[in-house]
Amino acid sequence: MRIAVAALSLALSGLLGAPMEAHHRPELLAVGSANLSDWQTYSNARFGTSIDFPAGHFAPGPAPENGDGLRFSGSDGVSGFIIFGRYNVMKLPMSGLIAEDMASEHYDEITYQKWDKGWYVLSGFSGDNIFYRKVILRPVDETIHTFEITYPKAQKEMYDAVVSRMSQSFLSGPASY
Repeated sequence: MRIAVAALSLALSGLLGAPMEAHHRPELLAVGSANLSDWQTYSNARFGTSIDFPAGHFAPGPAPENGDGLRFSGSDGVSGFIIFGRYNVMKLPMSGLIAEDMASEHYDEITYQKWDKGWYVLSGFSGDNIFYRKVILRPVDETIHTFEITYPKAQKEMYDAVVSRMSQSFLSGPASY
């Protein structure tokens, strides 16, 4: 089990561990409502994962070779989110997935936890940022779908509505084998 967790950690390090790359566009450096009004939907063909996001603020990075998801960087150079799917190769129950995430070295403090049948949310602090992570477990095709956004603590009020809308739009579809 430790080997699988370490392998998963290495596999996701490109998504979670690397700093967000800034897409420097001077007109978007100040996060404002105008940047958050143009919403688009990202859909992942491999895992059926989808989410609505403010395209005027978040720009997609390069797609990974395996097609499991995508990283989006905020125009402020600090915020960003990832969305991806993966197979539940260890066949972990939701409690196991939650335990893995809570033990992650990426988080300094988890201040919020919520779960229900088939999904859970963890949120808290990582350095000077807030993170919000939502995970959906689909036992029918043994897949795990993850959305995680990070943003500066100082911009919490502005991001609350953004995170709420993104979280509500986050869906898991069937994986294409």
